[in-house]
Amino acid sequence: MKKTMRSKLLEKEACALILDDDFSKASKILGELKETALSKLFHSIPVKKKLLRHFTSPLPHFVVIQNSNVCHSRCDMCLSGFQNKSKDENSADFISFKYFKANSPGYAYARQAEKVLLCGRGEPLLAPDVTEYLQHFKEKITGITTSGIPLNKRMMEALIQNDLNYIEFSFDGESPLGHGHGKKAYSKKFWAIIDTFNEIKRKLNRSNPCFKLNFTVTPENLKSLEQTILLAEE
Repeated sequence: MKKTMRSKLLEKEACALILDDDFSKASKILGELKETALSKLFHSIPVKKKLLRHFTSPLPHFVVIQNSNVCHSRCDMCLSGFQNKSKDENSADFISFKYFKANSPGYAYARQAEKVLLCGRGEPLLAPDVTEYLQHFKEKITGITTSGIPLNKRMMEALIQNDLNYIEFSFDGESPLGHGHGKKAYSKKFWAIIDTFNEIKRKLNRSNPCFKLNFTVTPENLKSLEQTILLAEE
């Protein structure tokens, strides 16, 4: 039997329903596809029970909050679609903490989690109420994933004062596909920001936030990986 586009879509929908244990709806859809292998297999099973009905998933101990849909880095390898734009026109620029608390089911998960990470589709530090998130989840292990470029001294001090535990800096060295498009001026600015942040931590006698480095290895920046590690150790 040659599959039409409609039959392919119906099979896909039926598979999703089967995975959700919604056998009655799946049966109706597959009733229209009687000659397909999927339909024959489905209807050959006499009793269809929710096999995992006695099992429940534990609540997550680690919650990621996407608070930003804006980014100015325009990395060519961006998975969020910001290669040639700075924001998603179909989404709000930022998810305020007030909105997140009132409307997102993720808030309940975050309240009971051990770790909370701000990691937007865009740049989390561009959001105007980052510290409000940190204040609310102060008893958690909190982190932020960022390019680091929006950081200034006032923001660094605010993150320290709000007990941020760690920052994951995304930096790709000399890769033209990543942050800064591999330009030396960008790398110089990035490491200067790290130095300034460490200086402020010393001045305030604080060890946190600790720094982590996300480095996407590509053929272009592989040779600079060792040098990046040495700079990070400093």
